[in-house]
Amino acid sequence: MKRKATNSRRTKAISSPLGELISSTEVPLALWYFALPHPIPFPDGLQMSEQVANRPDDPGQPDDPDVSLVFHQLEYTHGRMSGVSKAVMEAAERSGTAKPVASDYKEYESSVKTAYTVVEALTPVESPDKPDQASIETAQDAEPRSDEFMRCLRLVTDLVRAYRLQSGKGVTLPHYERIPFPVLRFTAPGIREVYQQDQGLLKVLGPTAAWEGPELVLLEHENFADPLKGDALSDEQVSEFHQWMRYIRQGNPVVLWRERIIEADEAINGLGDRSGGVILANTATETLMDVILSMLLWEEGVDPRDAEKLFVEGRVLQRITGQLSTRLGASWSTASGPVGEWFEASYLLRHRIVHGGYWPTHPESVRALRAAQDMHTFAFDRIAAKRNVYPRSALLTVARSGLEKRDLWGGKIKIFAEQNAPTESDWSASFRDFHKEISALRLARRSSA
Repeated sequence: MKRKATNSRRTKAISSPLGELISSTEVPLALWYFALPHPIPFPDGLQMSEQVANRPDDPGQPDDPDVSLVFHQLEYTHGRMSGVSKAVMEAAERSGTAKPVASDYKEYESSVKTAYTVVEALTPVESPDKPDQASIETAQDAEPRSDEFMRCLRLVTDLVRAYRLQSGKGVTLPHYERIPFPVLRFTAPGIREVYQQDQGLLKVLGPTAAWEGPELVLLEHENFADPLKGDALSDEQVSEFHQWMRYIRQGNPVVLWRERIIEADEAINGLGDRSGGVILANTATETLMDVILSMLLWEEGVDPRDAEKLFVEGRVLQRITGQLSTRLGASWSTASGPVGEWFEASYLLRHRIVHGGYWPTHPESVRALRAAQDMHTFAFDRIAAKRNVYPRSALLTVARSGLEKRDLWGGKIKIFAEQNAPTESDWSASFRDFHKEISALRLARRSSA
């Protein structure tokens, strides 16, 4: 499929005889402009056209929508590198470490060039499929056959993937979440013509009037080129901040789970790395479940050598459905409830990705992340319910703030926290040592095997 010529450059690209005209159809067109997160060294002006299915390996259908791309290569003397350089230098000047060098910096700034690859994407406004509103929560959930921008992005992503495979370079894939601001959209009435040639059919797509626009399209993500500063910490948040600092200094294993779930969120919603995000989300859950079981065993006073025997490699499901279920109560079945949702949406999906090379969709990755987060909430709810059986574990994980939010702060747990807890040794350090000993025993067993 070629686009109808609108300037000399494109005229040269379709200068061969078009053949016999078979059909001519009026079709409204959309023309998109957006930059890639990483410049790709395609030739300036490279054109690429294709019918786009929902997934790269789909067999394709006759009504798959057309997408025609033009890649533009540009360079400017201003960009992130010069901005960061200026910010770092100004900070040094503010503190008195460095003397102002405005004139020298100005000369340096003009020598910095930043490369950009901008995509010009032409596609029909109308789509063969209607969006499935029941399954679409955000714009990136839409399928290429039902959304004009997503089909343009699908084809661009395939091309960048092919370049990455050929070059072996880890360039950033143009996931929806990585497309920088601004994104422009133009519209115009158009025509699709189909010609018969010796080598097959030739499709020509182009406008029949001047383009109208641009519309400034705001994508549904917060991954701006210039990061936004967060809100100042409240007094309660400052207290939590210092608690996490203590956990980091102590090597508390609870930190491991917390960091993995944050990384999973960032991978999926910030970087568009759906496969990596699902793996991290499932890793976070498995880590948390083993940390919780280890903590309960520590509070029960189990000898680390006996506790280690429960942590057999590859049997995390047995520990969840057996050991945790026995101690914390409620249903931990993989067939239903929060555990069942995590098992299906996160655990099994992770296996498809790791062992089958599967590329999850955006809705699948978001579901996996939510299932992991819900699993965490469920586990903490169960610890809170057993607060009088495992008061130390409850105070180390759910904490007073979590118990208050659940309207469970009072009675025995409040008395224990105020009267007993201050007389005991540092729980966090004690549990850390217990967990480390179990980890060392597990490592020794693997090494001997």
